[in-house]
Amino acid sequence: MYLKAMEQSVQDMEKQTSNVQYPDLMPSLDDWLICSKYLTQNGTASPRSRVIDAESFLDNFFEKPVVLRFIMCGWALMKTKNTTDEGLAYYNRARKALMRSNWTASVDMVFAFTMIYQTARTNIGKQFLDMAVEMAFELRMDVDPDESPWLSHLTPRQKEERRRVFWNCFGNLSHYAASAPGGDVPQFKRFKQVKLKPASQTLELVFLPFDSLMYTWPLRMMIYSVKQQLSVPPKSTQEILSLDLESSLRDHLLLFHSVCPPGYILSFEDPLEISHSESELFISQIISARALLFNLNLQYQATISVVFRPLMSLAALPSCRPMYLSLQEQKVITNAINQCLEAAWRIYSLYKFAFHFSHQGVEQKLPLDDSEYQSYDGHEAFVVFWFVSCKLDPTWLPLIRFGDCNSFELRQGLRTLLDASPLESNGGNVAAVLKAQHAMLGEMEEVARSGVRNPLFNAEVSNHAEILGMEVTSLDVRDGKGSVLEPFCYLGFLGFEIGGKIQWKGCSEDSWRLFWKLNA
Repeated sequence: MYLKAMEQSVQDMEKQTSNVQYPDLMPSLDDWLICSKYLTQNGTASPRSRVIDAESFLDNFFEKPVVLRFIMCGWALMKTKNTTDEGLAYYNRARKALMRSNWTASVDMVFAFTMIYQTARTNIGKQFLDMAVEMAFELRMDVDPDESPWLSHLTPRQKEERRRVFWNCFGNLSHYAASAPGGDVPQFKRFKQVKLKPASQTLELVFLPFDSLMYTWPLRMMIYSVKQQLSVPPKSTQEILSLDLESSLRDHLLLFHSVCPPGYILSFEDPLEISHSESELFISQIISARALLFNLNLQYQATISVVFRPLMSLAALPSCRPMYLSLQEQKVITNAINQCLEAAWRIYSLYKFAFHFSHQGVEQKLPLDDSEYQSYDGHEAFVVFWFVSCKLDPTWLPLIRFGDCNSFELRQGLRTLLDASPLESNGGNVAAVLKAQHAMLGEMEEVARSGVRNPLFNAEVSNHAEILGMEVTSLDVRDGKGSVLEPFCYLGFLGFEIGGKIQWKGCSEDSWRLFWKLNA
């Protein structure tokens, strides 16, 4: 492969020498080696990727669009060497290449723009994601290649790569819609009409297991819908009680089950614990599916929690104690608390399952993504445990169906999961999420020691509260300027403070905080 790349490099150089206007855009064998080391795990395996045909990419490296080559080099450096400066240098070269080179719409460019979105700052990257989406529909990538006569010349591998590039683009858009701070994402609705087969493996086994995002889009669409409805607080607590989110959830879950293979669902009876026999079955399911089922099942539970958390939040208010509510209103809030708790326990149990086997050497068999330890799904479980332990009015505790969510064992388990991703080794959005989780766990420990819960809102502290935000440094390494933005997550904290002194940065957090104060 290396010799083939060298021969191709020489041929390409001979063809292009007379027309070279920008020498810094020319490909090099160093660039090829960077990508090769990443795609072959430093030469220990054959080239593999979840999205593209890695073998074909390396074979045809010098024919690929310059933007794709540079962004892949940057991505590879940041993933393999954690060399952010070198990676960003390639990112900046990719930006220059966009302005200088003549590129046309292609599957390669859809992938390149999606990669730029994943690498760039949010406000810059979203523009490239929008371009990738528009280009994908322009190329009719939403129509399956097997149903596209004009693509009959493509090989099975090329068809599969085309599917995966589209699903990767769509997955990033659905992730953005579900987790980005506010704002409408009209492109998301276009994907309801997509008629594309899920990603699958080819006979040559050239692809890595693909993310299960082909099936999670109904879940992310539900989360997006909740975020849209709650971007502005309602006028009264009665409006929250009247929200018909549960029926919408049922519709989206039915849609999810209609598109998701039954074998992809990791079912276990007791939310608090996965039995040994269930663990063995999970391993068999994951290996058989060759897909990231862990992510899919976390998303499933987190969606349930997101839908019911606004209703559960009412249980923090003195005005919404059971004695002041009708039996029907009590039933609605009690159901919301228990739905959130069951989802949180199931998320925690899935994390324990993954964490246990990742420390037993089984991770070589299971395609688990370590980055999911800081995922928004895990964060949702953290928020629920913290809320019930520290914010819920104690009069609701006798109505809770599940175990003690502030036990020493649970806090110890949460601490172990946090220690798996040291705060000092993370930045940006992950750092904001981890700081919030450490703070929530700290308040849970304080309540367990003292038996006293902090006031919902401390007037003396609120004016001097610490604001948790996403610290972002400019990708222009020459100025190094940074800013603090609203972090990505599903619902934030809906205005509630951690420990009476820490607030989540968000455009609607202050509005929600005022809403709770006025209705307390």
